Amino acid sequence: ILELARVILQLTGSKSQILFRDLPEDDPLKRKPDIRTAQSALDQWEPKISLREGLKRTITYLRKGTQR
Repeated sequence: ILELARVILQLTGSKSQILFRDLPEDDPLKRKPDIRTAQSALDQWEPKISLREGLKRTITYLRKGTQR
């Protein structure tokens, strides 16, 4: 998550700081994303672009949406 936050800061040019806080009591301590559910539900779906490219596209899309 820290690496993802750093990439987002870099891609957006944000001057935001990353803060570290205590986890809530009900927060899972271990996360392991699994795309098998998406693949099954979406007829063998697979990601076609890298995370970095997907983030760039999302940032562009969101910036366009806030300019309206």
